[in-house]
Amino acid sequence: MIVGEALARINRLEPSVFESIPDARAIVGFRNVLVHGYDVADPKAVFELAGSPVRELISLVEEMLES
Repeated sequence: MIVGEALARINRLEPSVFESIPDARAIVGFRNVLVHGYDVADPKAVFELAGSPVRELISLVEEMLES
């Protein structure tokens, strides 16, 4: 939820940075489902997203911060 909210704020402040992050819109959309429709969120999907995709996003953000 925190990552989705952060990306939504980045989109408002720096749209070009937001657009450079793969699947940013999907992440924000997933955050919205978790926050507003948590009763329909698929627990399996939540668990799967907590793995490799998050690590990839962390690596990307670290690279962006270094440049």
